[in-house]
Amino acid sequence: MHSQYNRSCWLIICLVTLSLWGCSKEAYFISENLVDDSRFRDTTLYAMTSKWANAGHTKGNSWLSERLVVANAPGPITGSTMLARSFLWFTSLPETTAKVETASLYLYVTRLDCETGPANIGLYALADTLNQVKLWWDRMPDLDADPISIFSVTEAPDSVVINVTDMVKEWVAGNRPNLGMALTSDETPGASLVLEFASRENPRKEQVSATDTTILDFRPTLRITYVDTADTSGDVRFFESVAAVDAFADTLLMEGALSRSISYLVCGNGTPSRAFVKFDLSGIPIESTVAKAVLTLSPDFENSSFDSIDLICHAVVDSPWTHFNSPIGSAGAGRVTLKRTGGAGTGIDFDITVLLQPLVAKKVENRGFVIKSVNEGADLDYVKIFGSDVAGDLLPKLEIHYVLPPSPPYRD
Repeated sequence: MHSQYNRSCWLIICLVTLSLWGCSKEAYFISENLVDDSRFRDTTLYAMTSKWANAGHTKGNSWLSERLVVANAPGPITGSTMLARSFLWFTSLPETTAKVETASLYLYVTRLDCETGPANIGLYALADTLNQVKLWWDRMPDLDADPISIFSVTEAPDSVVINVTDMVKEWVAGNRPNLGMALTSDETPGASLVLEFASRENPRKEQVSATDTTILDFRPTLRITYVDTADTSGDVRFFESVAAVDAFADTLLMEGALSRSISYLVCGNGTPSRAFVKFDLSGIPIESTVAKAVLTLSPDFENSSFDSIDLICHAVVDSPWTHFNSPIGSAGAGRVTLKRTGGAGTGIDFDITVLLQPLVAKKVENRGFVIKSVNEGADLDYVKIFGSDVAGDLLPKLEIHYVLPPSPPYRD
């Protein structure tokens, strides 16, 4: 009996010893290769893209507006400039056998605010296709280098007539494609101009008096006289076309920039402004578990205007971010109250762990993040943040702590 008990004890001791030996070998294997095989990883990413948009542009769809706007005027935020361009496209023209004699563009001015006298406006042919549904400042079609015409507007309301004969001849003869035209002013910040024209959506009827119901058509109109070379009579014909497409694009620029500089991002309330940043997450394995993710932005206190402002971060998941559309596709995360007492060197840290995990796992597309004020429209506060083209520690950065899945058990 004792002999059998002793043999059993010896067997148990051997099994335990072997088991411990195996564990110690595994532990030794991991510690020896800790740098390569650790499941815990840290990485710091810097923004590959940063932009900002504001809601100071047209509410709704500009192509449904009754106005066309050309502007270069001080914006609602100190140091900002509001710019606007308008676009026209007359898709109906005389037949290709037409020999154009004259062509005139008729526009009706509904508003003129200009402190420096007459407003000088440039009419340019477009070098790219005009898509009114996707028209915003960052994606405007390019213009020809030289204008079709430079004309002056001196009062409103008033009609203006612009000679476009040479350009229409080119279109009708097929020498260049008819892609539309643009109305623009000098866009060097510092001017004070707001000019509006009636658009194709402008009401056509106006009762001049109780007994007179004359139809006044204020819509942009192209009037052409021509001779049809296929007609031996040589009679002069008249052709009239109303703009089939028209719209305008506008934007708010900071610090006199002529484009949306990525040196600065803006988050604000008065005309709600939203910042956008995007990071390349492709280096993080899809099977990783995000333990912590902190987005850090660096505010420019000197050029901001606020005492205390609440900011929050959202992931863009519904549709791509654009100047005209800054979508919020997720619940907010990492709400932060920024106080001016923080002073220079104070960063804004957003805990966006909950937003990052679906992006790393590729359950949703990585379309970047939008940072906005919690109380948009509540006051005129705004904060300027350094963007992705600055140097050093001021860059938007994302620090991620993640865990790789366990490795398979060690085998000899």
